[in-house]
Amino acid sequence: MDLKNISTKWKWVAGIVIVLLLIFFGVRIKHNGGSITVPKHVSFVQQAKGSGTHIWYMSTGQAKDSNVYYIIILKNGKARTYRTYDDDTTLGKISKMSDSQVIRFAKSQDKEYFNASAKEASMAMNDEHSGFNADFQSAISMPQFSILTKNDNKVTGLAIQTNSKDTTEGTKYVTFNADGKMTSSAKGTSQLPDGVSMSDSMNIPSSTDNNDSNNVILKKVYGGVIDHIKKTSYQAPEAMKVKSTSKTDDSGNNIISQTATIQYTSGVDGDAVKDNFLDMAENDPAMVKQLYQLAKTDYDAEHITNEKVDATFAAYKNGINKMFTKQFCYDLTKDVFSNEQEEYTMTLKEPLGFDIYNAHFIGYYRGAHNGYLVTKAQNDKQDAIFAK
Repeated sequence: MDLKNISTKWKWVAGIVIVLLLIFFGVRIKHNGGSITVPKHVSFVQQAKGSGTHIWYMSTGQAKDSNVYYIIILKNGKARTYRTYDDDTTLGKISKMSDSQVIRFAKSQDKEYFNASAKEASMAMNDEHSGFNADFQSAISMPQFSILTKNDNKVTGLAIQTNSKDTTEGTKYVTFNADGKMTSSAKGTSQLPDGVSMSDSMNIPSSTDNNDSNNVILKKVYGGVIDHIKKTSYQAPEAMKVKSTSKTDDSGNNIISQTATIQYTSGVDGDAVKDNFLDMAENDPAMVKQLYQLAKTDYDAEHITNEKVDATFAAYKNGINKMFTKQFCYDLTKDVFSNEQEEYTMTLKEPLGFDIYNAHFIGYYRGAHNGYLVTKAQNDKQDAIFAK
């Protein structure tokens, strides 16, 4: 027997065991935020600001078939928020995955969410929906304008609402005359000249038929969105710091609720249509003049002559349809689709814990319309708390 070879063999075995133990404890320490032992209490806010990697889920409920619609990966003081696309992404499904499987799944789901955008937009044109991508449900609405008239019901121009946040002056409108030229500041006005009235805001028609059901014009607008989608490349969520606030009881010692602000990828901004429409009106008097003439003819037929209203309204719709060319719709839907990071503030109301199959989940109730923020506990004794 060669004792020297046996000694060498056992040295190799011992070395491998030591390496495996170091890897095991390294992973354990990383997962526990720098501690070998499993912490008794877990705080989302504390983990968001600390070290290590932690995974949280925004769910619709606390049952095995409750949908998980966001997966938040906390890593070394920053968060990445991933969207889920498959409508079978549930707590039951998540409960059976390891952390590494969840991370791979979250990355693939977010990319699938993005890649399905053109399909979702195409389905939304027909008021249909697929998967768990909610961005395109009622995302796009037609532009709005108001008609300006004098006291004798004579149409004198058009007004388009701005997105002004100045609450002291009220809603502001940019006004245009019959030739399509601006008659107010580009920032808008809340005061109309004496003797001038403004109609309620009206949507540009989305259909050309009498029943307003064929959505021919709206489908053209969605076509512009789809063109933008096809020219946009996927970008993974950015790592962002989580901002938080705490509310205490009357003693000031005990936290009773918290807010946590994360950032997620916002795929669709329907309000961009409104902004683009106003920009186009400000820069293209010919467009406003054309809209004015169409709107005036329809308004006069309905409010003054009261003759051939249906025929005039049909002509108005067909005129709008011709106005909405492919290029017009492309310009109108600029920035509707993007990879922008948008802030989202969660209110954490009440700590809780529950079991799904063999997994124990802990986290927070967020309110009747907001669901839950939860994570898989490392053992049955671990619980969620409020901590700074």
